[in-house]
Amino acid sequence: MALVVKITCLLQLFGVVGASVVENMPEVIERSPMVGSLLEMAKQAPSTAETSNAAFWSVVFYAPCVLLAALIYKHYLKTDTSRESMSEKDLEEAKSEFKEGQWSSGLFDCWRGRKDDIYIFCCALQFPFIRWADTVHAANLVHFYGALGMILGLYALSALFTGKGSAWGGPPASGGVALLMLCLCVFFRHRLRKRCDLPANAETVATDCLSWMCCAPCAIAQEARQVEVTIAKEALDPKMEPLTTEQILAPPTTTKKHNIKLTIFGAKGLPVGDMFTSDPYCVCEYTPKGGEKTKLFETEVITRTLDPVWKDQNKKMVAIGEGDVFTFKVYDKNRVLLDEELCSASLEIIRVVEHFDREINLEGGSRLRATLRVQYEVLH
Repeated sequence: MALVVKITCLLQLFGVVGASVVENMPEVIERSPMVGSLLEMAKQAPSTAETSNAAFWSVVFYAPCVLLAALIYKHYLKTDTSRESMSEKDLEEAKSEFKEGQWSSGLFDCWRGRKDDIYIFCCALQFPFIRWADTVHAANLVHFYGALGMILGLYALSALFTGKGSAWGGPPASGGVALLMLCLCVFFRHRLRKRCDLPANAETVATDCLSWMCCAPCAIAQEARQVEVTIAKEALDPKMEPLTTEQILAPPTTTKKHNIKLTIFGAKGLPVGDMFTSDPYCVCEYTPKGGEKTKLFETEVITRTLDPVWKDQNKKMVAIGEGDVFTFKVYDKNRVLLDEELCSASLEIIRVVEHFDREINLEGGSRLRATLRVQYEVLH
């Protein structure tokens, strides 16, 4: 009971003191030059409308500058995440850093001594939106300008929402847009993990969130380095499985034609034709030795996929001989514009074998490997 009385007395004392402070607050403020100057600055602070207008015009001027820098970066500068801009020595050096099932470098391995690492990190630090968009485009996840438009649009919304009492929404809305931007970056990092054969599960999603919140430029640079070494590995790997011993030792065939049944089973890892996916179909062309190219057939259109499966719906009977060439072109079906060629591959018949069933590399469009599974059987 005595303790309760003491606590009650203390609360009453605090109440009296607090009331006295509140009553004398105007006098205290008037005597304090620092508090007075702060209040004067608050009175002179820009209004909500002025803050909103400043944010709006800053976005209006900033967005075109980023787009102009992106055009210069994409069309006039050679990026390190393309096979064309990497020499054989660079490819060998990048491939040596490839680690199966794990990142080729740590989150903070930004200055390992390689000039490419310094270049990538500087781009991630100075032009994070452009560097990130180029990485997801190189990994064949989305178009470069599509990725840039998404991340730049979210940044513009976040800038417009910034500021207490802003007419655009205020801090809660700005925080919501920032969270949406984080989810977007983590989503594409998760897809990049799958594209580069890295672990991708609920635990990695949590670590990816922490990586982006801890150091966004470091996360962007790490993703760019991973795509670079993956490109190098796939560029230097054999493009087609070697012939088996039985096929090498098989007796040579004559120049006569062999009737075969040709089938295109499907493709994997096709380039993105639309915003996030493609509507692919494949056209098969045949060029006899010393003859002219003719179109044999085309597969049906499989909508919204980068890994189409056509199976047995496109078998074709044709007579072939040694030296003949098959050309396979994969297109993205467009309803309004002309169909866009995504990639292609050529298969030269060096020796006719009884049964041919392989995945051949498709070239063009995608920087990571895309393959097409082709089969033919000799008819007797």
